[in-house]
Amino acid sequence: MVSLIKRLYHKGWWQWQLFKSASVRKRMRREILNDLAVARRSPEEEEVFAFLQKNPLTVFPYPFAALYRPSDVKVYADKSNGLKFVWHKQKRLYFQRGWGDDRIKRAYTALCREQHKDSPHCYTDARFAVSAESILADIGSAEGIFALEQVEGCQHIYLFEPDPGWIEALNATFSPWKEKITLVNRFVSDVNDGDRITLDTYFAGREVNFIKADVEGAERFLLKGAQAVIRRPQLHRIAIAAYHRPDDGSVLWQQLESAGFKPRYTHGFMVFGGFGRPERPYLRRGVILAEK
Repeated sequence: MVSLIKRLYHKGWWQWQLFKSASVRKRMRREILNDLAVARRSPEEEEVFAFLQKNPLTVFPYPFAALYRPSDVKVYADKSNGLKFVWHKQKRLYFQRGWGDDRIKRAYTALCREQHKDSPHCYTDARFAVSAESILADIGSAEGIFALEQVEGCQHIYLFEPDPGWIEALNATFSPWKEKITLVNRFVSDVNDGDRITLDTYFAGREVNFIKADVEGAERFLLKGAQAVIRRPQLHRIAIAAYHRPDDGSVLWQQLESAGFKPRYTHGFMVFGGFGRPERPYLRRGVILAEK
């Protein structure tokens, strides 16, 4: 399992490999609709039910997903470093060396859908935001889009990204803010060995008060290795992905509550079938927002 998580974590962001199969998409959509048809639906489930009755299956079964299309994305080349980038909210967001335009367009489209204000995958909302006093740990930063949106409005950002392919791109993206960025090329887990490190080890003697974590199914191990850090009074917010494993929601919720946090889910559901063979439940909560 550790080797699987490390392979997925290296991708930096999941691209829903299972959705490449039209037959799998159709079957999952049919099963979701059948389940919801006989269920006593909550208002949030009713939204998904109404959408899927009229639309094909998509990761985010909501109208906002249609606002973003790969064909609308413009990719630019930086002659100074040979990397390609897109403009994201008036800032350059670089991608890995060797990525073609089509791959970048698809990736950026997926990222914009993830972080739309109505997305269940969004790490912030009106009541849960990064501030000028925030010292942010962005764990599983990948291309760094979340940190890029926060960099001018916070005190400092620690970027944890184990994939060496992203390091060059991250250095290029955050070159205008070098003094506010610390880049850590390590996996974050519950052990310290080789390329893995715990948050308790890394932040011994360092401050952090806001954690964002999306580590492809290793979130529970990250929290296990952060028992001292997450109990610090000054650490007041954690946004953590809760959809990779079927029981992530309940497991992570319990871990956060036991550390004194009050967790809540972002609004709505994502469609996620697991890694490889589809695994129920297909409708999963996206992110837990927890604060003290």
